[in-house]
Amino acid sequence: WGHEVSKPIRIQRKRTKGFRLTSPNGLEIVSVCRPSILGNPFIGPDAVRAHRLFSEMIDEGSSVLRSLLAVYDHLGYVPISPSMTPLIGYPDYSELFREALWRAKGKNLVCWCPLTDTDGDPFPCHAATLLEIANK
Repeated sequence: WGHEVSKPIRIQRKRTKGFRLTSPNGLEIVSVCRPSILGNPFIGPDAVRAHRLFSEMIDEGSSVLRSLLAVYDHLGYVPISPSMTPLIGYPDYSELFREALWRAKGKNLVCWCPLTDTDGDPFPCHAATLLEIANK
């Protein structure tokens, strides 16, 4: 009767020879890599800053979309992927984002970011933030 329900996790996608993307807990996997609507539009140091700002805003009780758009504005968002450009300007972007986030609920999220930094601490990744928000 008391079967254990798996908790969604973040998985690192890799390009190493022999790597196969599989679910270690049996849950479905959703990619949050670029250029998906849940892909991180920031690169390098801005990606880390964006993750921290986004997390702080969510912790303070801001809505997901309002927080996301505020981070874009604060960092001077410039789409890095041509395929993402139409999404940002799309009139129903907020609805598309919310729907994609809703579909990610209860699923593992995969992206290219490392799972930990050089000190072994969790790497600040947008997928970790999305995982937390999708499963609240």
